[in-house]
Amino acid sequence: MNEQCTDQYMQLLQDDFHGGLPRQPDRQAEAAGVVRVPETLDGAWYRARCVSAGAAALLDASKLSSWAAAPDCRAAAPRYGALPGVQLPAGAPARAGETASCAALPPARGLRGRMLRRATGRCPRYSCLLGAPAAQVRQPAGALAAGADCRPLPPRYGALPEYSCLLGAPAAQIGDNFMCTVVSKSGGTLNVALVNIATNAPQGSGTVQRWLPTVDYPAEPATAAAAPAAPAATATASPSIPEVPRPPLTDKSRVILVDATEPSRLFVRSSDVEQQREFDDIVMEIAVYGMTAKPLTEPPVVGQTVVAKYTDDMCYRALCRRVNSKLNKYLLEYIEYGNTTVAYLEGIYACPPELTLSSRPTLVSQATLQMSQKSFNDAAMQFLDGLKNETTELILSTASGAASAASGSAVRLSVAQSALDVNRTVSALCTPEWVKLLERGGDVMDVRAPMYEELDYVDLPSGSFELVVLDTNMLRGGSIAGHERGAPHAAKALALSEALAEYCNSALCKDPYLPKLEELCVAHCPKRNLWVRATLVQQESGAGSAAAELLLLDYGELALLPVARLRKMMPEFVTGLPAACCSVEIKDFPKEPTDAQVALAKQHMKVDDRGVGTLRVARALKQQAPGDFLVEAPELIRAMTV
Repeated sequence: MNEQCTDQYMQLLQDDFHGGLPRQPDRQAEAAGVVRVPETLDGAWYRARCVSAGAAALLDASKLSSWAAAPDCRAAAPRYGALPGVQLPAGAPARAGETASCAALPPARGLRGRMLRRATGRCPRYSCLLGAPAAQVRQPAGALAAGADCRPLPPRYGALPEYSCLLGAPAAQIGDNFMCTVVSKSGGTLNVALVNIATNAPQGSGTVQRWLPTVDYPAEPATAAAAPAAPAATATASPSIPEVPRPPLTDKSRVILVDATEPSRLFVRSSDVEQQREFDDIVMEIAVYGMTAKPLTEPPVVGQTVVAKYTDDMCYRALCRRVNSKLNKYLLEYIEYGNTTVAYLEGIYACPPELTLSSRPTLVSQATLQMSQKSFNDAAMQFLDGLKNETTELILSTASGAASAASGSAVRLSVAQSALDVNRTVSALCTPEWVKLLERGGDVMDVRAPMYEELDYVDLPSGSFELVVLDTNMLRGGSIAGHERGAPHAAKALALSEALAEYCNSALCKDPYLPKLEELCVAHCPKRNLWVRATLVQQESGAGSAAAELLLLDYGELALLPVARLRKMMPEFVTGLPAACCSVEIKDFPKEPTDAQVALAKQHMKVDDRGVGTLRVARALKQQAPGDFLVEAPELIRAMTV
């Protein structure tokens, strides 16, 4: 692979912020003044991904050379350490001249550095596994000799991926060279087909994974009241996400609501005047500091207290919970408010020592509002926002009745002045109307049926955007259905299936229902095994037929379904909930496309077995009918040229 290819795969291999491969725990070196880095050897980079399907056009296969047995590489797996046959990008290994001026780096478990080899003038990277011994980043096997000249690793070299991986190949032997072609991907594992380069003979299948050597941390000293030991973490164990240390909850205390996003993430602080003053002082000092602070030039580490700019252009204290420096994305939790956000390095600042959590602990506690529902609806959020914005004083009671409970415990809240039960009020607001109707002994047939004309649609952007394609059944006619990527209304509409299923499986909605033309209804779609919103287009063979043609509103699909799968719609599943997708006609699409052209169009949109894909749209024009758009997609039209 040449240098240009290397740059290309480094661009392609950046992980999603919330996805990517499992990482080892992010421990810190103990020695003061030492460069502190995660032990995961180049962070989010997965070296074997140079053969992933995402880069198939250029890197669909790669040469791997079996280098050493995995146990010798400190990897607890029956695999071989493999050194991919690539030419390293220029400047990848640090040179002796750069290292000579750096202070020596004492070995510490989990710490990365570089070792100066004076004989060759090269400086291979390493990760310290046992104190003095260390595995080299570039070579799966190897240990640092006693007295090795170890130096800090500059950030620009830490950004380069490790050039080793784990190859699972039952028939392999050390020294074998393979051509690996990706067949599929499962989590962090690439399933590959192997061909022996020397003999050109197929060697069956294998797997390729990141090489994550085991770091031997000393065992924690046991205590008399120690709990049973938890299973040892493996190299693929998910890292623990740090939490803000928050004060415990006090029974019968008076509090102010700070923020509420879901029942388990309710944040409160004491209404005591002195604590209010301390809270305001912290917020004000951080805001003033942020006016002149300069952004960080190096990524923060997980668990670090930082100062971050919020959408209101003000600065607040935050805890760094996750890091993806390759994508310049950092998951932060604002300490004084509890809300989380993904921030960029340009908006993150160092926290002054006198304002860190260790110097000024937060006064805000987390609580769980005791209720049966798992989330808040819009009405509940509006009610809670009112309590928050008006700084309404509340009485907090621990659900257990204990005098004190850990932050995050279940609580009950009531308004101090009126004794209004907050839990009961929020629970009632979150209770669906059909449940209330069922509890009253009502009949769903007495409820007014919503019509298609009452359904709202959200317009597509007029300029360039990416369309998530949900249906391609009408592609031959130049029509598809979809929504803008990341559209909140679409996510909300598509998430209705669980609530619709609960409604349709209840005693209130057990009987089939035949709607009128253009009346909205609920239909069970066997293709997706979901209850979805629909509208009646026509009955298959006229009145009295056992099947009906319906438009599945959130998928844009026409479906012929038995009437027995239809249920009456409740207005609460329509009001304020626009359809997830729009009907899209593609401009300049061939009027009579060939099978090859249709296949090329699906290939361009990367349509999967479910009929879901993506399309880059240059322009969208709203048509007269609600939810109908004419779009320009010149890249698609060019891709269809045979």
